[in-house]
Amino acid sequence: MSGDVTVDADALAALIHEIVRLGGSEENECRIVSEHLVGANLAGHDSHGIGIVATYIKNLQRGLLVPEHRSGLRA
Repeated sequence: MSGDVTVDADALAALIHEIVRLGGSEENECRIVSEHLVGANLAGHDSHGIGIVATYIKNLQRGLLVPEHRSGLRA
């Protein structure tokens, strides 16, 4: 028995989408974040996947993560 858990990717993306929405993000940002995080896990990049959601939540609570923030470079 390996202890591995298999979860349907679409169901997982829906859960992540809802977590991000509850954090204050709009629909498009929720979709982008959930697709990228689940996609990272599916590609084998677990360190960049859904495991980072707990850190997102902590940073949101600390004011270090701002939903719907657009960043850019200045010359």
